[in-house]
Amino acid sequence: MSRFGAALSKLREAMKLPNMQELVTPSTIDSVLFNFAPKTQEEGENMKTRWRQSDDSVLGGRSRATLNFESTPCPPNDASDVINNNSVGDFIRWSGVTDTRVGDKTVKRSGFCSILSPEFRLDLGNCNALSLTLRSNHLRNFMVNIHVDNFLPGEMYQGYMVPRKSEIGEWVTVELPFRKFLLTSMGQVKNTQDSNLTEYEEIERIGFTIADKIDGPFELDIKRIEAITLDRAQVVRDSRKAEDEEKRWML
Repeated sequence: MSRFGAALSKLREAMKLPNMQELVTPSTIDSVLFNFAPKTQEEGENMKTRWRQSDDSVLGGRSRATLNFESTPCPPNDASDVINNNSVGDFIRWSGVTDTRVGDKTVKRSGFCSILSPEFRLDLGNCNALSLTLRSNHLRNFMVNIHVDNFLPGEMYQGYMVPRKSEIGEWVTVELPFRKFLLTSMGQVKNTQDSNLTEYEEIERIGFTIADKIDGPFELDIKRIEAITLDRAQVVRDSRKAEDEEKRWML
């Protein structure tokens, strides 16, 4: 039913006459999904508790993680901002340790941690990519998880992020086109990619997973998550640049 609705939505969009501005430049729609700079301590705590955490402890594993709000140091001459940042925080820090040792003989693999956003509704007819402002403080690989409407349990779309050594400890903005996300089931890429993420009407949740088969600490800071519309030509240029120069985090 969701695919039929998406097809109708695309048909209506195709039949709509563009205005002059849209004929001159491609329209861009940006929507801030999560901005981890709450105005009050109460708002920050509420935001943090609404995000869910999970790890391999449910399978008898030893990986553990925490989720906290942190502050970016401000210039000494701006005392008010220092106070505000220290009391509330302006980014969320997901950190912990992964351990791939299997504690239960019935479990084949271990060593993962995940976080999942509260539920929301993002119309996929208005955007075609995610923009993430984040920072990795260890050389670890992460997955971005997208949950769509009317989906089977255990299935999701996933994109893979691989930071460069030169970007460790630095804030970067990563643009992830929806068309490059892969359909997975229980953490494994499905052999048959029978549906593309862009065929669905809505996104319901966004999450992150670390499961790169490495034992040790990880730390991912997340400042902002936005839904954006990328010009198709720009998507191609960015993709080629990433492949040629290997400068950005890539799916």
